[in-house]
Amino acid sequence: MGPWSKVLKGIALVSQIGISIITPPVLMALLGSWLCGKFGIGPWLTLIFIIFGLLASGSTAYSFYRKFYKEKTEEEKPSVSFREHR
Repeated sequence: MGPWSKVLKGIALVSQIGISIITPPVLMALLGSWLCGKFGIGPWLTLIFIIFGLLASGSTAYSFYRKFYKEKTEEEKPSVSFREHR
């Protein structure tokens, strides 16, 4: 694979992480705001939903990081044949 494949893979990873981090808090804030308006309660429900959205986006970012780090460490490991085991 050429150098452009690595660049495009990096751009795809960054955009996927960005969308995965931004989407849950925004959707949860909209849902919490709608529920507060529908039931006539204070903004506390919106705040709770935003916190849940932030936790969800943090979990998603952590799983992306673990997957990316695992792929990087597997690429760097030298291949060992049967006779050269350690």
